[in-house]
Amino acid sequence: MLLDVGALQSLGFSDDLIANTLAWLDETSTALSNVDVGDVHHRVFGDAPASLGCAGDAAKARTKVVESLNDMSAGLLGYRTGLDEMRRRAHAADDSAQADLKRTIDAVDACNNPTIASPSTCTLPAPSHGGGR
Repeated sequence: MLLDVGALQSLGFSDDLIANTLAWLDETSTALSNVDVGDVHHRVFGDAPASLGCAGDAAKARTKVVESLNDMSAGLLGYRTGLDEMRRRAHAADDSAQADLKRTIDAVDACNNPTIASPSTCTLPAPSHGGGR
């Protein structure tokens, strides 16, 4: 590597930090989606007529908890996707900046130092054919 541009590091992210965070997001998302909330048997509320209402409310609450856990799991996966995309783009920016810096250094190196006896000359490197500059 010619120069380490370090887009991620300039933002305060090391590759290890991102890798560990991605792994944690995967693990936590999986753990949330695998939580067994369990059912509440209607008998725990007794035999009174109101116990049926309590059992129904418990079932609705359980459903809401499962939905919330699934939402949190999906949210963590979304955050993971965003973080991974940020890492990918930062590495692409580093690669692009490195190519630009190499072209600039090559152009500077191609210039001769001026002397009194002869005029300075500068032979620029041939342009790349990769659709660049």
